[in-house]
Amino acid sequence: AAIVQKKYFHAPEQAFKNWDFAVRYEPLSLVSGDLFNFYHDGEELNGISIFDASGHGVAASLVTMLAENIIQQTYNELLENGVGVATGLKLINERFIDAKGEIENYLTGILLSMRENFDGSCTLTMANAGHPYPLFYNAKDDEVEEMLPSADMPYTGPVGLSGFGVEYSEMSFTMNKGDILFLYTDGITEMQNREKMDFGIEPIMKLLKKNKDD
Repeated sequence: AAIVQKKYFHAPEQAFKNWDFAVRYEPLSLVSGDLFNFYHDGEELNGISIFDASGHGVAASLVTMLAENIIQQTYNELLENGVGVATGLKLINERFIDAKGEIENYLTGILLSMRENFDGSCTLTMANAGHPYPLFYNAKDDEVEEMLPSADMPYTGPVGLSGFGVEYSEMSFTMNKGDILFLYTDGITEMQNREKMDFGIEPIMKLLKKNKDD
């Protein structure tokens, strides 16, 4: 399982136009329940997905391979048909529930799409399925914030819970040169020190701001 995951989940092997990226994928044990992907057409970056399967160990890692196949296929369909990421999450939810059968694991996750603008900025559209909110460093304001939804946005939680009606929402925002978007799973925020204290969000926000030029 670990060998297969290393083959599928790694940083892209090419550069993208107008984007710089970094990936760290480090399971807490031999295998991981986390999965991600970059969707691109040559050097044009079109989108990113990041998901986290519930549970631990080999069972969760095997679910990541089932889920990755469904997510990748669905996202490619979105790109071809111009469908939004919220609709994509709903399709992934339906397909994952159907494919996993009696398996109890579920997924939290984020789908992102991006579109370049004429002024050099980029508009990102995000749909969140119960996943930790990304952190956004705004270079102009020199501030870091959580990408929280507005109060009127529907929220239905994770992917893969049968018996629940889902209606995911989308939020859009603009990134400019020097801005940073930090996507992560709870493996980092729930990491504990010797005093059993979680690492949390605040230290990540401080590190992003301190190392913004790296």
